[in-house]
Amino acid sequence: MTRVSAFSLRPGVRAAYLVQRHLNLAPAGVIPDDSWFVDLIGFNRLQVSGCQLTLSYDASRLHLDLLLERLRLHQVIPAVTPINRFRIGWYRYLDRNVADNANDKSSTACSQSPLRHR
Repeated sequence: MTRVSAFSLRPGVRAAYLVQRHLNLAPAGVIPDDSWFVDLIGFNRLQVSGCQLTLSYDASRLHLDLLLERLRLHQVIPAVTPINRFRIGWYRYLDRNVADNANDKSSTACSQSPLRHR
């Protein structure tokens, strides 16, 4: 994973929760554009290389389903392949995990059991 400097982040994107998602697109005449997502707090950037789409966003504020819905509004559909279905499911799981961890305010350390904090 490449490091992203703080200067390349859009407002509302926290580097600690920045994720990149790679998806294959179904062949279509529409090329996705950053302007479709700029109103979303937490969206960083979009890159298209051939039929591969790379989305970069703050997973504590956004989730993949919201971005996929925006793409579908513009008739851009992810390819229906087994690997793409697996990726989308895995990305949903990871986004939910990042959001849960970002919102967790517990004071227990990973190496200590909750019994030591009574």
